[in-house]
Amino acid sequence: MPAAPDVGGGLDLATQDLEVLWLIVSALALCQDAGLRALYEAGELEVAAALSARQAQELMALLRPLGADGLARRVAAGIAFEDRAALRQRVLPQAQTLLGGLRESVGGLHGRSLLTRELIDRGHSGPAYLRAIEAEQEAPFLFLPSSGGAPERAVARAAEPAPSPGAAPRRRRIPGRWW
Repeated sequence: MPAAPDVGGGLDLATQDLEVLWLIVSALALCQDAGLRALYEAGELEVAAALSARQAQELMALLRPLGADGLARRVAAGIAFEDRAALRQRVLPQAQTLLGGLRESVGGLHGRSLLTRELIDRGHSGPAYLRAIEAEQEAPFLFLPSSGGAPERAVARAAEPAPSPGAAPRRRRIPGRWW
């Protein structure tokens, strides 16, 4: 009995299953990003923060019971017993990549929630933030001023001089582009 049936295009069923899962995960991330961007454009930062936090929690709940080996075992379960171990070992790297991508999505969603909360706390608008990151061409980091206004760009320096007494407080670094 073959390890897994060929479905054409050089892919066997097990590989195709994992690739379909990867496409679903990618499409989910794309939809989440588009939805959050639309909420930023509409100035609905409270909704964006709550949505990204909820999506991160839901995705984490889905990931808790599933490990890469368990996923590889499930993929291999549909073939003859004597071929399962070999197939499981072959698809394990793909399963690890898939679950790693899902975990990164959780981290990204959580980071977006924190970023959005920071924008709200500082009185920034969603559209102004989007315009600032879209216009950025030189600086690798975006900084939020301590009170209101549009985010400004700043170039990170390897060695900055210590602030002089009475100088304005340093700004906290906010992650740059997230879509």
